[in-house]
Amino acid sequence: MSREIRWGVISTGTIARNFVRTAAAIQVFGAIYGTKGRIEIPEFKNPQRATLFVDGEAPLTVERPFEVNGYEYEIRETEACLRAGLTHSTRITPQQSVAVMALMDKARRQNGLVFPFEAA
Repeated sequence: MSREIRWGVISTGTIARNFVRTAAAIQVFGAIYGTKGRIEIPEFKNPQRATLFVDGEAPLTVERPFEVNGYEYEIRETEACLRAGLTHSTRITPQQSVAVMALMDKARRQNGLVFPFEAA
């Protein structure tokens, strides 16, 4: 069961808190469409499998189950950087990381998502 907590300030200035609970696992499906076919990615949020459909050809499914939790690549990169004495990865710059976080913050603002520690 997942739980989402939303905080907000109602017109009287009182802090309101909502709990939304779901017992159902909702599939997050993703697809990429092209001129000659498509790629379907079930559980797009945590993908472990993708199927390529090319017009006139048999589908090709690639499966890559998580070894740990889906973050093993980030873990391995961090370990390699630490062993090499690096303060950041050469695969993604600190500036790129900040740009991704800015994009995520913009998406949160556009959707009205505010974390409790951000409330004034």
